[in-house]
Amino acid sequence: MASTEFNGTLEPNGELTTEALSISPLHALSVFRNIQPAGLRPDSHSFPPALKAVVKLSAFPTGTQLHCQVTRFGFGSHVTVATALLQMYSALAHFHDARKLFEGILDSSSSSSTTSSRDVTLWNAMLSGYVRLGDLRSARDLFETMPQRNIISWTALVAGYAKASLDLQAIALFRRMQLQEEVDPDHVAILALLSACAHLGALEIHEALCHLNSQSALRAGYLEMECAKFLELDEE
Repeated sequence: MASTEFNGTLEPNGELTTEALSISPLHALSVFRNIQPAGLRPDSHSFPPALKAVVKLSAFPTGTQLHCQVTRFGFGSHVTVATALLQMYSALAHFHDARKLFEGILDSSSSSSTTSSRDVTLWNAMLSGYVRLGDLRSARDLFETMPQRNIISWTALVAGYAKASLDLQAIALFRRMQLQEEVDPDHVAILALLSACAHLGALEIHEALCHLNSQSALRAGYLEMECAKFLELDEE
């Protein structure tokens, strides 16, 4: 089966593994395991889908085996692969391992003068892990030390505050994102904000959304109406 899958004109093993993941996580891991017997080497596109399959199956021992292979084939410092490893460890509640991996990556990169905008994905993975864990203090500390942030960074923390019913913190961070950092929120960030505002009232919704630019305001207008429906339900 493996030899026929990897012969022909198909793209390298990464795309095969991604396609296999869409079928089932077990199939994805089966395809990944057959890469080397088929005479190929795993590449930076192979590991992330395999690690996602590990998460879906809650197969932590397999995840640690994949981590060993990542190191063996020299992809430990590859941003996409390292991010997938961080996500695997945090999703499977092995956050100590995630933190250890993250700190190791930072230590190794500090000796290099190269800086890539892709590095924010590593920080976002760690930030999202803290939020998932419910450790919002550590999430905020990490957020404040990030060398750069994007909309995903802001949204993760706003959503974390909203989920924890820390509504005022969620709204304050959202306003800082808009007014101080001039980051245009996407629909996910606006939904997280409205989740917080719904606990407080319609006035907070209006004040939180009044500084949106025209494109975001169009999205927010619809979302505000939806949130108003929830407010009406709460009053009944």
